[in-house]
Amino acid sequence: MKKMRTLASLTLAASLMLSGLPYNALAAVELSEQDWEKVNEYTNAEVELGSEISKISPLLNTSSSKNVSVIIELQSEPSITAKHSEGSESSVRSLQAKVEDEQASFLDEAKDNKVKLKVKRKFEHVFNGMEVTVSADELEELAELPQVKRIYQNTYYELPEIDAVSEKASSTKWDQAPLQQIGVLDMWKDGLTGKGLKVGVIDTGVDYKHPDLKDAYKGGYDSFDNDKDPYEQAPIPVEEDRDGKGYEGSSHGTHVSGTIVGRAKNKNSDVQVKGVAYGADLYVYRVLGRGGGSSAQVIDGIEKAVKDGMDVINLSLGSAMEKDSDSPDAIAVNNAVLSGVITVVSSGNAADKERGRHFYTAGSPSGARLPITVAAVDSPTVQYDGSATSSFGTKYEFPVMAWQVKKDNFSSIIGTKPLPVVYANLGSRSDFEKANVKGKVALVSRGSLGFTEKIENARKAGAVAIVVFNGNDVDGDGVADLDIRDREGYVSTILGDQIEAIPTFDMKGLEGRTLAKELLADPEKAKTLTFTFSGNYPSTNDPGDRIAGFSSRGPIMGDDYSIKPNLAAPGVAVLSSYPSWSKLIPDAKYDKAYARLNGTSMAAPHVSGLALLLKQAHPDWTPADIKAALANTSKPLYSPDGTLYDVYSQGAGRVNGHAASKTPAILTTVEQLTILGEDFEPKTIPYYADNVSFGLLKAGSNTVTKTLQLKNLSKSEVSYDAKVIMHPSVTTDPYKPGSKTPDVDDIDVEISVDSISAKKGSATTFELNLSVDSDAKDGVYEGEVLLKAKGTPDLRLPFAVHVGDKREDTNFGFDNLKLSDTTITPDGDGNEDSFTLEAELQAKDVNQISVEAWSLDDKYVGTLASVFNNYALIAPGPITFSNLDGTYYDGSQVAKKLDPGQYKLKLVGRSVDQSKPKGEQIVNEYEAWKSFMIKASDKNAVLSKVVEGAEEQFEFEVANTTELDQPVLALPEESDDVTYQVTKSSDTAFIDDEGILKELPAEGEETVTLYVTITSKEDASVTRTVKVEVTLEAAVE
Repeated sequence: MKKMRTLASLTLAASLMLSGLPYNALAAVELSEQDWEKVNEYTNAEVELGSEISKISPLLNTSSSKNVSVIIELQSEPSITAKHSEGSESSVRSLQAKVEDEQASFLDEAKDNKVKLKVKRKFEHVFNGMEVTVSADELEELAELPQVKRIYQNTYYELPEIDAVSEKASSTKWDQAPLQQIGVLDMWKDGLTGKGLKVGVIDTGVDYKHPDLKDAYKGGYDSFDNDKDPYEQAPIPVEEDRDGKGYEGSSHGTHVSGTIVGRAKNKNSDVQVKGVAYGADLYVYRVLGRGGGSSAQVIDGIEKAVKDGMDVINLSLGSAMEKDSDSPDAIAVNNAVLSGVITVVSSGNAADKERGRHFYTAGSPSGARLPITVAAVDSPTVQYDGSATSSFGTKYEFPVMAWQVKKDNFSSIIGTKPLPVVYANLGSRSDFEKANVKGKVALVSRGSLGFTEKIENARKAGAVAIVVFNGNDVDGDGVADLDIRDREGYVSTILGDQIEAIPTFDMKGLEGRTLAKELLADPEKAKTLTFTFSGNYPSTNDPGDRIAGFSSRGPIMGDDYSIKPNLAAPGVAVLSSYPSWSKLIPDAKYDKAYARLNGTSMAAPHVSGLALLLKQAHPDWTPADIKAALANTSKPLYSPDGTLYDVYSQGAGRVNGHAASKTPAILTTVEQLTILGEDFEPKTIPYYADNVSFGLLKAGSNTVTKTLQLKNLSKSEVSYDAKVIMHPSVTTDPYKPGSKTPDVDDIDVEISVDSISAKKGSATTFELNLSVDSDAKDGVYEGEVLLKAKGTPDLRLPFAVHVGDKREDTNFGFDNLKLSDTTITPDGDGNEDSFTLEAELQAKDVNQISVEAWSLDDKYVGTLASVFNNYALIAPGPITFSNLDGTYYDGSQVAKKLDPGQYKLKLVGRSVDQSKPKGEQIVNEYEAWKSFMIKASDKNAVLSKVVEGAEEQFEFEVANTTELDQPVLALPEESDDVTYQVTKSSDTAFIDDEGILKELPAEGEETVTLYVTITSKEDASVTRTVKVEVTLEAAVE
C-alpha cells in the first residue's frame, strides 16, 4: 500500500501550470573533451560535414543487397528552365540536347563501372534524371559518377479507397463560462452526457475520494508504482521528506479528471465542478510521479488503457524538447487511434518560455499525426481594473489578476490609505521568510513559480495584497532577472476567483523591474515605499477566445511543416477538482478542494469530454470522423488587435462541440501517411487529415495538387458551395518585430469545384491546387477551404505553404533530422548492419555535436558518434553520421554494444566555453530526437527464446525482510543456459541495486520493486528483466 502521511494543515491552492506536464526530465551528459575526441575511434562512426548534402537520400540503406527503385537527378538543369529564363525555343532545344548527352554519358559510365541498373523512365523537361532499379549496395558507386547530383528514394503515391459511411452506422456552483463557450450546455440539452462510455486519463493519478469524482471513478492502473491503485501522491512535510525539501503532492490528474467527468456532488463546498461528459465512467492510469515519469511508463499507461476498452484517452503531458513525430510515445498514441480509441493530447506550454522560440515549440507526443492536439484559449470573464499611486510619485494602472471567491469588494479589503510595499523577489516560501509582508503589499516578479503558488505564499505570510510584475528567472538561480529585454508589458493573465486568495494585481514588466532595482539599490529608501490604492475598480466583460501566450505552436519540426495544433479549447484559469488526499491523510476535508489552473493540460480534457459526447451522439463515427468534425466546425479566432491567429497557433480555431454534433458531413484530405508501427518498421496507412500542409516550395514551382473529400455522415444527400479564402494577414513571430504576412496574391490556390454533393453514406473527392508565382517572397502563406450549406454548420479546412529556397531557421539548432533505417540488425552479415543520420545544423554557436542513445526510461546509455575539434565552431549546414551500428562509448574506455530493444536517438549540439568552471561550461544546448530499434540476429532470436522460457518459469522467494546487509530474494540456481541476478532497485535506501537489505521503514510499510535480470550464458547481450515487489514493514520494538 502507499505510505500514509499526516499533515496538520493542507495547502489547497494549486500552482499555475505553465508547461505541458513534462514527464521525462532528461539529465545532461557531460563527457570530457578527451571523450568527445575518442568517441568515433571506439564506435567507428563516420561524419561528413560541408555545404553539400550527401548525394544519397538517408532513406536508402546502401548496405542492403536488395534491388531498390530510385530517382537519379543529374547535374544539368531540365530543358523547361531555359524557357522560363530566356524564353526562346532555340535555348530550350539547346538545353534539351545537353540533357540528353548527359544522360547518355551517365549510362555509359555506369556500364563501364559494371553497375547493373534497369532504366524505367527518363525525364528531360521538368526534371533532369531517370527512374532506375538497382541494387542498393551499388548506389554509392553511382553517386561517385560526375553526372549525378542526387539520388532519391522513389516514393509511391496511391489514391486510397474512399472511407464510406455505413448506413447503420448562473445559480450553479460550477463554472459555466468555458462550457458555454464550447457548446456543452446545448449538447446537454440534447441529452448528451457521455453515459455508457469510458475515458482514460493518463496522468499523475486521481483523488478518487473527491466528492465530485468518486461516483465516476471505476478503476485504472498505476504504471509508475506498478500496482492497481492510481491514487495521487500525498504531500510530504519537509521534516518527513527524505530529500529534505518537502513535497506539495500531486494534483494534475485530479484537475484534468474533473474537467471531463466531474459530477458536481460536493455538498460541503461553495464550489463544485461539473465535467463536460459528467455521465461517463472514469479510469485513471498513473504514469507520472514526483519529478515526472518516463516514456516507458507513459506507453504502459496507453497500452493498458487501450486494453481496458477506453473510448477516449486524454494525455495532458509531454516533452517540449523531444520534437519527434515518430517518438515511442507518438507511435503509441498513433496506434491507439488506429485501434479505434479517440486520443486527445495537450499541445504544450512552451511558446513563451525562451526568448526567440515561439513557433516549433510543440513537442511529443503532441506532434503525432493521428491524435487531436489541443491549444489553449482564455474564456469569457470579468476584468477588474485597479490603480495605485506610489510614495515615490508614480501612478500605476493595475489590472486585477485574482481574488477570493465572493470577495471582489477590493476597496473595503485593501482600503484607500497608504500601505507599505515590500519587494519579495520571486514570491517563494523562502523569499517570504526573508521579507516581512504582514499587513503590507508584496511586490514580486513573475517566473520560477506558478502564479497561484506566489499568491498562496503571500497570503500565508500575511500580505494584504500582492502585485506581480511581468518578469522571469531565466537561469533558474532563484533570483528575478531585472535586466531582461522582453516581457515589458503586462502578464495579461486573469486567474479570476480562487478558493483561497488575496487581491492580486498585474504590473507591467518594465515598470516592475525599474521599481525593484530602485528598491534594491537603496534599502533605506525601500523602507519608505507605499502604495495608495484608488477605491474605484471598474469592471468590464472580457470576451475571451484569445490564444494563450504560453500555448505551444507548430509546425512539427523535421517533417513537411505539418500543422499542429488541430484546434483550441479553454485552458486559462480553468476551475476544476483538486485533491485533499483523504485516503492517505486522516480527517482531510473537501470544502476547498478546487483550483484554477492554466495550461494546454486544462484545454485537452475539454476536448476529451466533447469527444465522449460526440461518440454518444454518433456511435458509428470513427476517431478520424470525430477529429474532423471538431476541427471543421471550430471558430477561427482573432488577436486583440483584430489579426487572425496563424494556423500554427490555433489550428482550425476554438472548438464548438454543439456545431460538431450537428454537422451532417466532414471535410478531410485523402492521403497516404507513413508512420512507424510497434515494431518500428514504417507502415503506410490511409490518412484523412483536417488540414493541409504543402510543405516547402520554391518560387515559380509547378502546381501541387492535394485530394480532398466531402464525406457524408448522414442518411440524406448533402450539398455545399465551395470556395478558397486566403488569409492576407495573420499573427507572426512576436520575437521578430515588423514581420508580416507575405502578399497572398503571389500564390494561386484553386479548387476543382464550385459546389459539391455527396450521397448518404458516401464521399465525393475534389482537388485543391496550389502554385507559387516566380516573384513570390519567402514566407508562410495561409488560407482555408470553406464549404457552406444552408441550415448546417460551415466546414473549414485550413492550409499553409512555406515558400523559399531553403528551410527556415527553427531556432532550435537543428532541422530535418532523418534516419536511413529505424531498425537494424548489426550481426555483420552485410544487411541492415547500420544506419545513417542526416540533419541540418542551423545554430551558429555550436562547437560540439553528439549522437546519443537513450533508453525508453529516459536514461542516457551512451554516445554513438561525435564531432569535436578543439572547441572550433562547426559551420551551419548539412551533417551526416554514417556507420551507426549500435556501438557506443560512455567514458569507460571500452566500446560497448546496445542490447536488442527500442531506443531514443538524441542529436545534441553544444556551445562549450572552456574558460568557465566545470559544470558551467555548456552555455547553450540544442537537441533533436528520433527513435530506432536494434533487432536480435537469428542466433540471438534462438537464445532469446531460451531466456524467455526461463522468464516464464521464473520462481523466487522473499527470503529476508529483517536482517540488514543480507540478500532479500532467494533466486533460482543458474542453469547451463542462464543466470539470475538482481540488477536494480526502485528505492536503494531500503534495498540496494544488488538486492541487499539496507534499511527498514521507520513506520508503516514500504513497497520496493526489484529488477531481476535473466541473462544468456552464451551471449550476455540477450536478457530479460522480471519485476519483483517486496513489502518491508517497520521493525517492531
